[in-house]
Amino acid sequence: EGQLAAIEVAVERLEAITFAGEVGAEADLALHLAIAEASANRYFVETLELLREQIGFGMRLVRNLSLRRPSRWREQVIAEHRAILAAIQACDAAGAEAAMARHIQNTRERMFEGEVNDEE
Repeated sequence: EGQLAAIEVAVERLEAITFAGEVGAEADLALHLAIAEASANRYFVETLELLREQIGFGMRLVRNLSLRRPSRWREQVIAEHRAILAAIQACDAAGAEAAMARHIQNTRERMFEGEVNDEE
């Protein structure tokens, strides 16, 4: 339950930062780390920690780009984080995994292609 609260707080913090028009890469990474920690997979957590600098660089890049894009980009990221959170709150591991996979794929598309394919 403490881990769920940490994820909820991280989502709320990231949303506040996003709505304030700030980059928020550190808050984004904190959210992903809170989710990893809740997975109880120490290898996953250790891998994220090991790659923290590289992941942080990518998050800063994407989030900086999003500040130059229409607000729908930021709204979409918030919706993706909310979908992940909702699945975790519902104890739906498969749903959380699918929502996270969509979020990561959409982030890749936003970063490299500029748009996200919403045809799912």
